[in-house]
Amino acid sequence: MAAGGSSVEEDAFGGGFGSLHSMLQWAIGNSDPEKLKKKEADVQEIVCR
Repeated sequence: MAAGGSSVEEDAFGGGFGSLHSMLQWAIGNSDPEKLKKKEADVQEIVCR
């Protein structure tokens, strides 16, 4: 346990997420596939120069 009674895992992730799993579930549920595709294309363009 970390100071304050919370687990080290909770302290490490912060932002109100109790675990890595809950953080990932939030990220998946709140992702925008179109934005991700655009970002991927931008990165590929930079990498392939």
